[in-house]
Amino acid sequence: MPVDVDHPGTWVKFKPSLCNGCRAGCCTFPVPVDAEDLFHMGYVKAEEVNGPLTKVALRLRKAGIIQSYTPKKRSFVLAQKNVRDCVFLNRQRRCSIYAKRPAVCRGFPFNGARPGFCPNEKKNKAG
Repeated sequence: MPVDVDHPGTWVKFKPSLCNGCRAGCCTFPVPVDAEDLFHMGYVKAEEVNGPLTKVALRLRKAGIIQSYTPKKRSFVLAQKNVRDCVFLNRQRRCSIYAKRPAVCRGFPFNGARPGFCPNEKKNKAG
């Protein structure tokens, strides 16, 4: 059965070598982040992390960094492009902010829909 990012039962057991040549299936999920993640990514100032975030959210939405903000949880979701891709996924399907990526990305695949499994989809050799 082919791997389908929307159906965790089709995912494969993770091993680090799966990242070689991967098509970044994990980068097609909505990415939840908090103000601390956004600080480490360089989009929020230190003094903003614990303060009110409504203006920060408006600024980041206008800049195309986030797609939503939930005030009660103080949580954001990174923007997506091309229907599902994370805004930070580049043309080579690699993370353009890898060294500063959010905690949820650092923890994948040991967090999320199926811990220890990956929606790895190797690039078709013909394409």
